[in-house]
Amino acid sequence: MATIPADETLVLVNSFEPSPLYGVLEEHGFEYTSHNLSPDMWEMEIKYG
Repeated sequence: MATIPADETLVLVNSFEPSPLYGVLEEHGFEYTSHNLSPDMWEMEIKYG
């Protein structure tokens, strides 16, 4: 993830809320938003903040 350019966003799609990543991302200077798309689908947008 260190190679994500500042003007781009990584989209992560997962079957559960990716809450274990929240603290790790914040510690490394990333910003994120999470969206619950359905009961078994979450989308997380990650960018370097």
